[in-house]
Amino acid sequence: MRCFDPTGAKHFCRPPQPSGPRTMRKLGIGVTKVARSVAEGSADFEAIRSACISDVDRALFLAASNYWRGCELLRVGSAHWAHVTLYYCSLYAAKALTGMFGVWIDEPFVVMEATVSLPGRQEVLVSDRRPPAGGGSHVQFWDGFYAAGVHLAPWVQPSEQWVLGPVGGDKRTLCAARNAVNYEMDIAIESSVVLGKSFTVGNFPKCLSGGLRTQFNVSEQLTRLAFRFAGDFSLSTAALGGIGTGATRWRKVRDYIVLSKKPRLDKRLLRSELLT
Repeated sequence: MRCFDPTGAKHFCRPPQPSGPRTMRKLGIGVTKVARSVAEGSADFEAIRSACISDVDRALFLAASNYWRGCELLRVGSAHWAHVTLYYCSLYAAKALTGMFGVWIDEPFVVMEATVSLPGRQEVLVSDRRPPAGGGSHVQFWDGFYAAGVHLAPWVQPSEQWVLGPVGGDKRTLCAARNAVNYEMDIAIESSVVLGKSFTVGNFPKCLSGGLRTQFNVSEQLTRLAFRFAGDFSLSTAALGGIGTGATRWRKVRDYIVLSKKPRLDKRLLRSELLT
């Protein structure tokens, strides 16, 4: 999956059309029946660009939310859901990262890769093709992400390049671990056992082990990269406009994720029924 270079990515991430953001999935239904190249200067290119960077903005917010909430779930009773939540953090962060560089993978709705990076003459190839990975949509996304990662690697620090490739050389590691803890109850319970024996705040995140530690490390690094490039490219859209007050993404992340207090629902939740 070919990507823009950083100069091309910054140009691609400039503010979208004022007519309002659309989503890549909704837009893709109408433009990807046949694989085709779309050039900058055309209405289709601007519609695709606006939809893509608006979805990137959404993905950044969701990555931050799942990262923060996933870490709050690092308790014995919710270890399995911490793992699942952190997985979705990595998924959203990866979508945001590749989207800024002109790559979008949402089979069978829309798949896009950059073909010409030069600002003013950019081109993308869009289709609804299935990436050659087999498996479900998540497996196909990670297959495409790792293919794009080869092209992204030169633009990140050598110490960070590991997160752009498959864990342990296996493209299905993240999906398989998420599925296991999500759908197999004995593995979910075992994750609580393991966390209960090892977790200490003073030794976090080194106290994490196994698949949960791997997932945390991947999620944190992808989130760091995605937000760094979003800052470098000054990415800003109206896609988060309906969330509370404040015009900027960082204020929404601060107010509604980082500083947000959990609702006081203690008196409204089942208690005696659960403790009998």
